[in-house]
Amino acid sequence: MRLVDTVEDAVFREFDREVSSQKIGALVAEKLRDLDQIAYVRFASVYRQFADLGELIDEAKSVYDSQAANIPGQQNLFD
Repeated sequence: MRLVDTVEDAVFREFDREVSSQKIGALVAEKLRDLDQIAYVRFASVYRQFADLGELIDEAKSVYDSQAANIPGQQNLFD
């Protein structure tokens, strides 16, 4: 529920009237990426309409790599 509140607050701050679904989708994706990796990849696979499996794998790897880099004191196991 906090994600919805956060997105709603951002929409009200940034836009005066109508908001395109693309803008809302981008906000949801941005917040979801930090909140839940699996949910983000599932959402992104529909929202971004990946053309092939390679694009999906690349996005999942990007999420995985960025999450691993954000753990304080954690070193990469396979460098």
